[in-house]
Amino acid sequence: MIYGTMLITGCAGDIAVSLARIAREAGAVRRLIGCDIHADHAGAAFFDACELVPRANEDTYLEGLERIVAAHGVDVIVPMSEAEIAVLLAAGHLGTFAGVPVLAANRRAVETGLDKYATFRRLAEQELAVPWTRIVGEAPPVALPCILKRRRGQGSKGLQLVSTEEEVEIA
Repeated sequence: MIYGTMLITGCAGDIAVSLARIAREAGAVRRLIGCDIHADHAGAAFFDACELVPRANEDTYLEGLERIVAAHGVDVIVPMSEAEIAVLLAAGHLGTFAGVPVLAANRRAVETGLDKYATFRRLAEQELAVPWTRIVGEAPPVALPCILKRRRGQGSKGLQLVSTEEEVEIA
């Protein structure tokens, strides 16, 4: 056993549930605590306790997280959502929070990974094959139709297929 009590945030998500299963099956943790913004999920089947926490963009998020850490004697925190990781990064808590280690990638990797254009640039610098990428407003598309994505955000939220220059302008 590596940890006594692990807190996995975003416990309603598939990645958090997968991590909980792996940690439990590997015997890496004695107790698994999950937290999420709602209780309508199957987390109770994978975690010893599931707590509610405010959305990461709310002023009370860090307070809520600290309450959970104290109430359950958490030994390590594993943030799962991009929003939570971004808040912990911005607040200077990527390494530790409330005296507890935060298990996450290093600052440079997180800053790059949270920004799709920075990720593109980092991969291109390493001479890896990447699709053409532009910032709308700074350079025209190489070809149409093309896909527009927000620079920050989860998955396919805000994804748009555009076929004309006019659509690019309003996107």
